[in-house]
Amino acid sequence: MILSYLRTGMLTAQTTIGCLIWNVIDFSLYGLISLFMLWASIERHILIFHDRLMNTRRRRQLIHYAPLIIIPMYMIAFYSIVIFFYPCENNFDYSKVVCSGVCFYAANPALAVFDQLAHSIIPAVLIALLNMTIIIRFVWHKHHHMRQPAGSARYRKMIVQLLPISLLYLCGIVPYGFLSCIHLFGAWADVGQDVQLQVFYLFYLMAVLLPFICLSGMPNLYSKLSCKRQAQVAPGLETTRR
Repeated sequence: MILSYLRTGMLTAQTTIGCLIWNVIDFSLYGLISLFMLWASIERHILIFHDRLMNTRRRRQLIHYAPLIIIPMYMIAFYSIVIFFYPCENNFDYSKVVCSGVCFYAANPALAVFDQLAHSIIPAVLIALLNMTIIIRFVWHKHHHMRQPAGSARYRKMIVQLLPISLLYLCGIVPYGFLSCIHLFGAWADVGQDVQLQVFYLFYLMAVLLPFICLSGMPNLYSKLSCKRQAQVAPGLETTRR
């Protein structure tokens, strides 16, 4: 929906249900990005420093697979309820991004602040703290215990990704959430509105950049793809020479 809007400047399906669905999808997806990455950061700690917690099938199901089911169910349920069923009247503008938003933000500032804190700001800050903590613990463990955690060699490349990921989440989520919370309480009402709209698009930029940051910590992938490509090209060359 956002790609169609950016191309045409209008919502394709200019209906109330179209705006509601757009908001549910938009809010849910970016809440999922934050909460999934937060849990992934927690799981890194477990894999690196407490790997025994994953040594049975039941524990793997509980720690790894259960959150992958629970988090999407929670996000979709939460936003479906507050967007479709909250007792307020939406005044949608089809020429604005996400139809200018949904009414529960203005009708219930406390709920809106909870949404920003629980699904954006706090996860982004915790992601940065957890990732930096992994680096600090890893370096401290290496130098003070004169040995590295089990399997540390395969975790070095993963740790290299942590700093850019932390910066990406802090820069992509916290500014918009901070400005939204301030405006919800009536402070700086005439300040930062244009900035908030521009910062909103950092969510989309973050989603585009994140896969490339993750791939940057996987140099072996490029060599494997290169070898595979050469292996596919070589038979063609042999056929041409014949």
